[in-house]
Amino acid sequence: MQKATIFNPIGNSLEMKVKVVRVVQQEFNNIQAVLKSSMADGFDSVYGTPEELNYAFKLTKNSLKEAVNSLSLSDLEKAKNDKLLSFEEYKNLVLQKNKEKLEKIRGNQNQRSNEQSKDRNL
Repeated sequence: MQKATIFNPIGNSLEMKVKVVRVVQQEFNNIQAVLKSSMADGFDSVYGTPEELNYAFKLTKNSLKEAVNSLSLSDLEKAKNDKLLSFEEYKNLVLQKNKEKLEKIRGNQNQRSNEQSKDRNL
């Protein structure tokens, strides 16, 4: 089953990917602001139910991961050099890529650790 996403660039050009990454990043920032505001307001129904907000958060978070992963480090460097990305955007995207890489490594280590624990218990 394919995950739902809002990352849907038309074409595979670097310029298009960068534009769509910006849109996804903005939507992720928006849902974070709504969540923060709704928590302060006690989940005011104007924003939606807690379930709807959590779904929107997961959707935009996964979409942002997908968007960031669609760009390699060399793509980001080229986009910065071609002035498609500001230095600040470039820095943030590289940081997000590195964060994602660390999360994946930690997940793999935890999985191996769990498997080793199961093996010892047999």
